[in-house]
Amino acid sequence: MKSLNAFILSLRTFSAYASTKPQDQKDVLDISFDGRRISLVNDNGHCALARSDDSLLRLDVNWPCQFSQTFLRKAVLENYRSATIFMVQHSNRVVPPDTHCTTDLQAIRYFKGNVELAPVHKVERCSIRRWDQKIFVGQFDW
Repeated sequence: MKSLNAFILSLRTFSAYASTKPQDQKDVLDISFDGRRISLVNDNGHCALARSDDSLLRLDVNWPCQFSQTFLRKAVLENYRSATIFMVQHSNRVVPPDTHCTTDLQAIRYFKGNVELAPVHKVERCSIRRWDQKIFVGQFDW
């Protein structure tokens, strides 16, 4: 029984450690596509898109936030039916050793010259590096 408890404790400790990121890793806060540059900024506690045309678009995701990214630390841009879609995410972590967290996801679509925001989608897991394409495109009417 002692060895089982020690094993469970070591798994919880490892999980808590694995869910943290090294200090030298930075969140992806800037992307460029189709001649546009977009940055994520803090707008009174909410995440906002600062676009290269000096406009600011407030999102329904809290600050701090980041773009969904690959393992190579590049923002994910999904191209689907002539639209470019990217995802902004914010995770709320519980204090260790509990590893539970929730992540708010909001998809943004550039389509036919317009910017469209999907409603926030909540998932019961820590942010992961790569979401399935369905979560990007399934938030919009096509």
